[in-house]
Amino acid sequence: MGSTVLDVVNLIIARVNAAWWWASSGSSGPMPL
Repeated sequence: MGSTVLDVVNLIIARVNAAWWWASSGSSGPMPL
């Protein structure tokens, strides 16, 4: 009940940042989902 649009946006941004860091770090290890 506390899930707002901002929460969803923040989650998406966190996923994108994790993927960006994974790709820029040489793609070492499993990709964060």
